[in-house]
Amino acid sequence: MVYILKTMGINYKKQLNKAEKIVLCAAVAALIVTSARPQVAVAANVSVPTIDSTPALKQAAEPPSLPVVPPVTVKRTVIVVATAYSSTPDQTDDTPFITSNGKQVYDGLVAANWLPYGTKVRLPDMFGDKIFTVNDRMNRRFSDRMDVWFKTRDDAKKFGIRHIRIQIVQ
Repeated sequence: MVYILKTMGINYKKQLNKAEKIVLCAAVAALIVTSARPQVAVAANVSVPTIDSTPALKQAAEPPSLPVVPPVTVKRTVIVVATAYSSTPDQTDDTPFITSNGKQVYDGLVAANWLPYGTKVRLPDMFGDKIFTVNDRMNRRFSDRMDVWFKTRDDAKKFGIRHIRIQIVQ
């Protein structure tokens, strides 16, 4: 450990700050990954199945295929005020896990009064290519905002209130 700290130019006799701890953990993880080589024992007169001779091994060796994602067309881009909410009665009504159109809450849910139910949107600056669906409504006084659903109240509070770019994709 001291060797790693010295090679990285970190004074190992002082208390490490958070950034130094993260760098140290990454360096140790990289060292572990690159130095972990499997040990192979060789025995005489032992037949070892190969990928070509065993159909089960051949099938397992093929990498899993990724799901085919259809291309997305951006119809419009808008900057909106975005807030966040979670499923607590003080932020919703007396049925906090049911949206205004009767669906269960889920990751990828947004509420917006100015878009029709079922509209697909992206928040690319915050969530990359993740697609969100409008399936909830806000209080009617918020006619130009978007509300992003989060699983926990803490996550919703961390999100806060922001001006974000959204892409309407459907």
